[in-house]
Amino acid sequence: MRMWNVFQNRRRLARPVVTAVSALAVMGAGLVSGAQAADSAVSAVAVDGGRSVAVPVDGPAPVPSSLSEASPSSGVSSPDASPSGDSSSSSSSSSSGDSSVSSSDVSVSSVVLPSGSLDGLAGLATSGPLSSRAGDAPSSPAAGVRAGVVHTVSFSSEADSAGMPGAQSVPDGGTASWPREDPSRPGWTFNGWFLGDAAYDFSAPVTGDVTLTARWGRRSVTPDRGPWQGGTDVRISDAADGVKFAQVAAGAGFSVALGSDGNAYTWGDNTTGQLGAGEGAPSHRAAPAMAAMPDRVGFTAVAAGDSHAIALDRDGRAWTWGDDTDGSLGRGTTGGQASRPGPAATPAGVRFTAVSAAPHHSMALDTDGGVWTWGRTNLGRTGNGATPARVPMPTGTVFTAVSSSAGSAMALDTDGRIWSWADTDTGAVGHNGPRDTPAPVDTTQRFTAVSSGDNHAIAIATDGTVWTWGSNTHGQLGRTPDSANPANRPGQAPGPAAATRVAAGTSVSTAITPDTAWAWGLNGHGQLGGGTDDVTTPASIPAPDRAAPGFHYTAAAPATTGTGTP
Repeated sequence: MRMWNVFQNRRRLARPVVTAVSALAVMGAGLVSGAQAADSAVSAVAVDGGRSVAVPVDGPAPVPSSLSEASPSSGVSSPDASPSGDSSSSSSSSSSGDSSVSSSDVSVSSVVLPSGSLDGLAGLATSGPLSSRAGDAPSSPAAGVRAGVVHTVSFSSEADSAGMPGAQSVPDGGTASWPREDPSRPGWTFNGWFLGDAAYDFSAPVTGDVTLTARWGRRSVTPDRGPWQGGTDVRISDAADGVKFAQVAAGAGFSVALGSDGNAYTWGDNTTGQLGAGEGAPSHRAAPAMAAMPDRVGFTAVAAGDSHAIALDRDGRAWTWGDDTDGSLGRGTTGGQASRPGPAATPAGVRFTAVSAAPHHSMALDTDGGVWTWGRTNLGRTGNGATPARVPMPTGTVFTAVSSSAGSAMALDTDGRIWSWADTDTGAVGHNGPRDTPAPVDTTQRFTAVSSGDNHAIAIATDGTVWTWGSNTHGQLGRTPDSANPANRPGQAPGPAAATRVAAGTSVSTAITPDTAWAWGLNGHGQLGGGTDDVTTPASIPAPDRAAPGFHYTAAAPATTGTGTP
């Protein structure tokens, strides 16, 4: 009798597509991940777009009752005080989810619409949407979306499922909330929320009614019987075979992905514990495997620095692991390493909605729209760099997304303006003010997403066009700067239209549009997917050899090394 384990094959989801660019793709059977990626899909994908209502879990201002009612909690995070695990994953979408199950076999959550108008609600854009403690708080729209338009995100599963979440009403361009609790089904394991064949990414902006479907798995042997003589090929399926990746990020030699089950999966170099695999783990792992997850904790976003990683849980706590030489773990210490995820030393009452990792420092966005940093550089704030602290901003400024790279930081506000600052001479700040002080980038354009690379930046304008600024040493701006459109100010790159995701890495840029993945810039190692010559204008990324029918990329993220080299 010959047997093989499908679960082992699942670990090969992360196969090389390009050298320094990591990609998520939908193939006939689901999601495929490439070899390397940049800061969080957080930051590199629609991490930077969408706007969600601030859920003041611990703050004084209540969430509008028409959306949800949040229960307060307090105290500094600790591994022993862990929330219940949950999971899900992503794909931006505008129509209801695919379902091959008849209506008689499906349990669909009931729609709960807000009692009042959503117009005028102040919101908070986030790459890691959170659920309130008493219910799910839908997000509010980002700059440039259709005001007053509300969509319904509903959840479906098999008829014997229990604990199904209620539907959410989400303003156009906002984000749905990750349900706090997983549904259950007798004899089955929950593998996550899916839209068609892709794990749903709750950081993706909602532009239409969406139905997310629960995917389930269980251990099985097929066929379960055969002739007494033997010789039958047997297929062994694991309960977790249906888990797919929703986000992927990469550091210097290692990668981390967010599974649809809410777990972090890591692979690559582990010499400083950056795989989060626990004590005694090997110094290198060639295939994705689950990190040593805290008990009853489910992650909603991941990000990677050079040798450390950050994850966000659904209670808004930041978990870190890996190298702590510069205090990049935010645990109040400097030096050494941590081989398991542990909570950052966040002040009581602070909850985050997004995280971003640079080579040696980290950033986070809180539920009030405030920006926090820690690590090698304080980036705009004072105090102990090994402990998270809030960056002072002008009164009334509320941010919706953050993105960080070597020595610089960027944040998107509710008006669609990009603010930038840096502690080095290489960051693409895009304004004439003091480099170490946050200030709006000098442009009249408004944006829905931004990603900060080592020495350049890329953003999506409200009309879906792609804009770049900063260094152009390898053509990473994708355009030819001139006196009317200088390199140090945002200028439109030709090609990509209706972009949904962008990412800037080490002299590399990527963009995702509805039918194409684009890449340009440094290509000395073939990291753009074809040839070894630099590419100075946006070009489509070729599909992998023998790609299945229906294959298309859903995200791409170039790594940022902080050294200016791949």
